[in-house]
Amino acid sequence: MFVYDFVQLPQRMDDVYDRLVTHGDEWIPAASSVAAHAAVEIARVIGVEHSTVRALSTLGATMGHPRVGSGAAVIPLRWLAGGFGGESPLDTDLRIEQVAPSVTHLGIDGAVRPQALPEITPAVLRHVANASLRVFLGELAWRVGTGLDGGDPTTRHERSPS
Repeated sequence: MFVYDFVQLPQRMDDVYDRLVTHGDEWIPAASSVAAHAAVEIARVIGVEHSTVRALSTLGATMGHPRVGSGAAVIPLRWLAGGFGGESPLDTDLRIEQVAPSVTHLGIDGAVRPQALPEITPAVLRHVANASLRVFLGELAWRVGTGLDGGDPTTRHERSPS
């Protein structure tokens, strides 16, 4: 199943890209940790089985090699999932696209693999994936917007860039 979301940043694409490439090895795992925490909370609220909730807590992402084109850049994300028997439930790319001289879309798109989580119905899985990826983007956008380390990722949720 396909997933897509984006946030808009009031910054030049080159600045967003430079910050992500410079700090991505730190920021992407931290933002994915926040997203995993959100996924666990969402799954608990909607009554997902405990072993699946525990598996969601192991989800994390690392940055692949960026590809840069005219007006856009793509950073593949490698989602690690120890709790899923080594099979990742996500396959996504982070997209950085200039939409105006000082406006950039930071987006994520890709696929959720339902076979990695057979105990969750597709509708519930789509909800958990979309909500947690929204948190991931919000956290990453906050880090790009401030240039700061966010501290303990388990103590806060979505932030908006200022």
